[in-house]
Amino acid sequence: MSGFRGELRLAALGFAAVVVLAAACDDDETKEYYDTIQDVSGDAPGDAVGEVPTGDVPAEDVPVEDVPPGDVPVEDVPIEELPPADAPVEDVPVEDLPPVDVPVEDVPPEDVPVEDVPPVDVPPDVPPATFDLSFSGSGFAPHNGQTLGVAIVSLADGSVIATDSVTVADGAFSFEWLGLLDEGASYFVDYYADFDGSGACDAPPTDHVWRESIDVVAADVDLAVTHNTNFAPEACDSF
Repeated sequence: MSGFRGELRLAALGFAAVVVLAAACDDDETKEYYDTIQDVSGDAPGDAVGEVPTGDVPAEDVPVEDVPPGDVPVEDVPIEELPPADAPVEDVPVEDLPPVDVPVEDVPPEDVPVEDVPPVDVPPDVPPATFDLSFSGSGFAPHNGQTLGVAIVSLADGSVIATDSVTVADGAFSFEWLGLLDEGASYFVDYYADFDGSGACDAPPTDHVWRESIDVVAADVDLAVTHNTNFAPEACDSF
């Protein structure tokens, strides 16, 4: 009996709730609220708000590479000519790479021979400094009236760079060359007294032959010698 009374009480409460809800629906603000929900969702109030129709979603079987960028017309983008985004740089053909912003005026024309293009920032060849040579002798009285010949030999290659001759007078002689010696170079000074008057350099004792050395040149050279018997027969090779 008590169970029946409980069910009757629940039925009475449910009826009361229906009456209250019906009264609320008569309120203008409540109707406006439901109308607003229906306008936004496009469905009845009981439907889910903001659902996207599944018909507008692209099919999963559309290849990504066939979907063009949003701002480029499909006909202007040949898909087959575009390298994949993750392709290594060395696999991308050079002709497909964008040009580098090199000013046109800095690019020499293709028909200019390479040998005609001046080197960049290469200073011109500067010749070495040169110095003077003065050569004199004293005490050569035994050779007065005889010809004394001299030859200047470069130690770099053995070449003779200057020759000259004078007649010994009052036991002395002298020579002078301007700008003959190169800075940093070394030389031999070969000379002989034509004792037999043959006009040629002959090995001692026929002629008297000498050799002097000039080490690394750093300034003008003044070479002065005195007569001696320290002969150098090899010096005749310079004449």
